[in-house]
Amino acid sequence: MFNITIQILPLLFVCFVLPGCRQANPAEVEKVIDGDSFRLKGGQEVRIIGIDAPEYGTPGADISADFLEKLITRGKVVLQKGNEDKDKYGRWLRYVYSDSVFVNGEMIKKGYAVVRYLSGESKYNDELLRFQQQAEGEQKGLWAFGVFGSVSKQAEGEISPEEAVKYYGKIVIVNGRIVRTYNSGKVCFLNFREDYKNSLSVVIFSDDFGKFPLAPEKLYLDKQVSVKGMVKEYKGVPEIVIGSPEEIKIIIDP
Repeated sequence: MFNITIQILPLLFVCFVLPGCRQANPAEVEKVIDGDSFRLKGGQEVRIIGIDAPEYGTPGADISADFLEKLITRGKVVLQKGNEDKDKYGRWLRYVYSDSVFVNGEMIKKGYAVVRYLSGESKYNDELLRFQQQAEGEQKGLWAFGVFGSVSKQAEGEISPEEAVKYYGKIVIVNGRIVRTYNSGKVCFLNFREDYKNSLSVVIFSDDFGKFPLAPEKLYLDKQVSVKGMVKEYKGVPEIVIGSPEEIKIIIDP
């Protein structure tokens, strides 16, 4: 009986001491998928609420995933549901606690993830945003390597779409006309050239569509724009992922 009590004390601490943790739902982690998602024993995947880590195969993805693995594979985790139960991929959307650590906040505080997908989730928004501001200011984790683009960070300079291949991993300002757009429903592509498979694309994911006043594929088509962000390589082609209208400006609107 004494040993059993010792084993459950960490979970009780998480549930009753940490604010907002209303119910214990201890679960065992089977595998970390990337810096913002993991799979439980039994097969259920979990998407950590309010954070976004580098995608698999992009700069910093392995480092972010390694840090998350250290946080959550020491034992069982406690999951807390937010306003929504699952995302469109069937993954549980959860706040995650490991021992006394608020995992969502720790990933951002240490600079291995950024704040994203907060629409509808207000419980910890201010706290997460404060953590990000501090991590960026102190250049913690992946911030030190320029992995996370920031509208507040100084750009390398203004370039043309054709020059983007020379600036992988750098934050730049790209000026040009959007001549082609495509929205799959999950992601929107803004292209500076008709030969989109071999030229720079601006990428907007569906979670961010609602931040724009009109559908991005209509708003920016045939517009001269200025885009600020970090150039990443995807399948041998440069791209800039943006998440808000602040990162792309229409400079000529015929």
